[in-house]
Amino acid sequence: LMIISQNADAYSAEELGQKLKELGIKAPGSGNDLTDPFPFNLMFQTQIGPSGTSPGFLRPETAQSIFVNFKRLLDYNRDRMPFAAAQIGLAFRNEISPRAGLLRVREFLQAEIEHFVNPNDKSHVRFDKIKDNKAYLFSRELQNQKGGKSVLMSFGEAVEKKIIDNQTLAYFLARTQLFLTTCGVSPLKLRFRQHLANEMAHYAADCWDAEIYLRGYKWVEVAGHADRSAYDLKVHSKATKTTLEAQKSLSTPRIENVIEAVPVMKLMGKAFKGDAKIVRAHLVDLDQEGVLALEKELAGGSAKITAGGKEFSLLPQHVDIRKYEKKISTESFIPSVIEPSFGVGRIIYSILDNAISFHGSGKDKRTILRIPAVIAPIKAGIFAVTAKEGLQKTAKQIRQALVEEGLSVQLDLGTTTIGRKYAKADEVGIPYCVSIDDDTKNDGKVTIRDRDSWKQVRVRIEEIPDVIRQLCRLKLSFEACLKKYGEFKL
Repeated sequence: LMIISQNADAYSAEELGQKLKELGIKAPGSGNDLTDPFPFNLMFQTQIGPSGTSPGFLRPETAQSIFVNFKRLLDYNRDRMPFAAAQIGLAFRNEISPRAGLLRVREFLQAEIEHFVNPNDKSHVRFDKIKDNKAYLFSRELQNQKGGKSVLMSFGEAVEKKIIDNQTLAYFLARTQLFLTTCGVSPLKLRFRQHLANEMAHYAADCWDAEIYLRGYKWVEVAGHADRSAYDLKVHSKATKTTLEAQKSLSTPRIENVIEAVPVMKLMGKAFKGDAKIVRAHLVDLDQEGVLALEKELAGGSAKITAGGKEFSLLPQHVDIRKYEKKISTESFIPSVIEPSFGVGRIIYSILDNAISFHGSGKDKRTILRIPAVIAPIKAGIFAVTAKEGLQKTAKQIRQALVEEGLSVQLDLGTTTIGRKYAKADEVGIPYCVSIDDDTKNDGKVTIRDRDSWKQVRVRIEEIPDVIRQLCRLKLSFEACLKKYGEFKL
């Protein structure tokens, strides 16, 4: 049952229904037989316009806006390939059973990258920088093995063995890993699972999900990575009759024999009148084989074509068959796209799940939210050890200096003990606390306390903004501060 539950998306409606019958599963409340599974539209339908007669759908993903604007984006990038576009926004899916807080909802924030590449060259210019990075990969082959588990493997090895289809897809998997671990997700709780063959979209070349192990929910998908091939651009191009192609300069130009059917519009206009444009469009769209077949038929005196649902008879004077040599310096292609897609709500939930920890027991039990400083909403707490006016003035000056550096801080000038202030700061995830005490007047120094280690250093007041900024931007570690300033012990 667990295997079926984990792979439910991979079964057809008939297969899933048969599995449920084989296991004898009944309705939990009544014990009645379950109805057969049936297709369910995950898109939200709505009505557009004052009459409500025009149907519309809320977008189930943000990606299509980027595909529609492909030509503008390519122009913005000066026709250079490869390139990427990113977008963040709301998406809507008609979830059958919303639950588990941010994990399964009908309206969610989605962030997507569409990275356009030449379908014949999916290498990545920065692949060498990540090829030695290792991650837990749960390949399709391992999933099909009894008791199969993910294995730790470098991205370079995975591409070399064709476990991951190409360098660009592997590069984005590695960047996702770096992003999630920097946000505080434990590498031991992160894996990349490859889609099974029956999970894959018919147009996809390869797909991997980033999954995080969450307490109470086990492995939860937080990001998807798909090589969508050129499917989206081809479909949009066909529907809009717009060319959505990029070009590549050839290192050595080549000569091609070209044959084309050029409509003689002056004569066609007289012969076909309002339908001349339909006939012209048909002739322009003919490939080389079609032109040759037309030429052969015209040699017999006339040719019959079907265009726009109508049949027309062409005479030799209506079409000019041209044959010539053409120097080709560029090659046109419809780009493939590599798409990393992130569920923002699920990622935030995962960060909090990984960050929360407990210290001590009983009355001494403390909750600590170990959110990394780089993403912590509040970067520093500023506390005066006592309510003396001089100390409070210094605390306000430090707060102002940190705010001017663009850092969000929390100022607490209350009479609560410094230990209680530290505990409250730990609960809301403040990574560093700056405390001003009676010695500050004499030595011009204040204490910086690290949330995760509870260790402290004494730093001159004028250095505080620079030190806190570097700590929060990962330019400086607290271990380096301990070496530079020495640990301060009461």
